[in-house]
Amino acid sequence: MSQLRAPAARSERREGGRHGRSGARTATTGAAGAGSAQSSAPLPAEARIRSQLLRTSVLPAVAVALGGAAAVLFTIRSTGAETTPGLWAALTGAAAITVASVTAAALGADRAAKAVFDRAGALRRSTARGQDELGSIVEQLRRGESLEPRPRLPPHRPPATNSTCWPPN
Repeated sequence: MSQLRAPAARSERREGGRHGRSGARTATTGAAGAGSAQSSAPLPAEARIRSQLLRTSVLPAVAVALGGAAAVLFTIRSTGAETTPGLWAALTGAAAITVASVTAAALGADRAAKAVFDRAGALRRSTARGQDELGSIVEQLRRGESLEPRPRLPPHRPPATNSTCWPPN
């Protein structure tokens, strides 16, 4: 059964990374690479996802907060309004709400990153389990054993054509 043997490893798959990129990349800091070289180990996936989500959720909130603060300061200075204790209380309250919203955005990004990372881990485990099952099936076939029939899946029901028909029968 020669068709069941593992294929020979090809050199383009053993060396290098994805999509034609070289496998061993090092990052340097500073102009013209004069800075110290960072570690060649990439960040874990969780750190990359978390930092991206943090940037995409916190930066817009900070930008809006800064724009709002600039508008308030411009309005106060251009109108010549007196800075009364009531105005200071309102500005302090607005600043507290701003800090709370930026904190909430950061916490939301952290939760979303954790959920994405957990889902990716579950998919990795599921894929590894499937590959192990395939490997055991290949070994059974190599030994000449017969395979158990696959369990039948339930019949597929097409979706209802009338959108007002809920729940489907």
